[in-house]
Amino acid sequence: MFSEKIPLGFTEKSGVKALNKWLLGLVLLLSYGCVGIGNLAGVQVKAYEGPDKPVSELALLLGGPLEVQGLGYVTLAEVDNKVYGNELKGYPDQLLVTPGKHQVKIKCMLGMDYGFLLLDVEVKANSRYRLSCQRALGNTATAQIKELNATDQS
Repeated sequence: MFSEKIPLGFTEKSGVKALNKWLLGLVLLLSYGCVGIGNLAGVQVKAYEGPDKPVSELALLLGGPLEVQGLGYVTLAEVDNKVYGNELKGYPDQLLVTPGKHQVKIKCMLGMDYGFLLLDVEVKANSRYRLSCQRALGNTATAQIKELNATDQS
């Protein structure tokens, strides 16, 4: 399992500005389902060059909702400097990659805060990997990658 700290978004919590940011965050969170992650959520995106390959020859990287923290979500923004999605249409939460070493950029959303993190990963064919993040001390988060076994829920 790999873990790294990243800085998150704003921390201001004073008066009207905080209320306005909270309301804006609520509107953005509600619209994520329509405009953001909704378009690519649950879709397996091919993150390699060339013809389609059997799933048994690939590794599946999984983001998605965070089990522990309620309003948390991980999406997969880049693999090996190639971008999959954008801030408007969102990023996928499932990427199919070839076995081997990759650099993966994830978007970690925790409540109204978010940050991006680069992870160096090594994956095997016919395997699934869950990427997750959680709040840490201060205005940071940690990210982890875990290989799932056959009995783990995706």
